[in-house]
Amino acid sequence: MSESESRAGLEGAKEGILFIFGEWALVKVGTWAVRWVRVSRAVKSSTKLISQFSTSTIDEAVGLVMKNSNDVKHIFAAKHNLGPLVNKLGGQENTIRTVLNAANGKLPASGVFNNIPVNVGGQTIFLRGNVINGVPRICTMFIK
Repeated sequence: MSESESRAGLEGAKEGILFIFGEWALVKVGTWAVRWVRVSRAVKSSTKLISQFSTSTIDEAVGLVMKNSNDVKHIFAAKHNLGPLVNKLGGQENTIRTVLNAANGKLPASGVFNNIPVNVGGQTIFLRGNVINGVPRICTMFIK
């Protein structure tokens, strides 16, 4: 599949992105159909970025992560090397909130983002996820 085909697939799906795995996204393309689409490693320079999240948007994004225990377990798995940062920031919820604040101006207005670097507490954290209806959804974050 060419890059233009994959971009077209994502643009056509908009809110159909189910999850991201590496450089691939599983996209809902119909009531019962899904397909794998290759995404870029980071947001393209031509992509419209969100300049600032509102407090209520950040609250909603944090709530989306924290209400799903599977998401919390995945995001804060030991292999993601976030333990010391979580301790420094006073917990998982504070860590998500701080990372989202640091991501202001770095995420697309809609669609997939992959390996977006943000600096928090002197460490570079890489974010993967998507933005749906202006709300960022963190799928994973990690420190290399």
